[in-house]
Amino acid sequence: MNLSNYYDILKVKTNASPSEIKSAYKRLAFIHHPDRNHGKKASEESFKDVYEAYKTLSNVTKRRLYDSKLNLYKPS
Repeated sequence: MNLSNYYDILKVKTNASPSEIKSAYKRLAFIHHPDRNHGKKASEESFKDVYEAYKTLSNVTKRRLYDSKLNLYKPS
């Protein structure tokens, strides 16, 4: 199973605080927002990835579950 690394997507460390995660999300969402990148499919996909990462890492319960899955699926 290939699990996207949400920490890499948001460019934060695995021990990032909620405020660091929020700041990273705001910065990247602004850069990749579809309204700023009309017709650029790559930016649209990046925006979706950034949103999904933020949605997971900003929720304590989802983040704990994600972290446990991330440790299970680390490549050897």
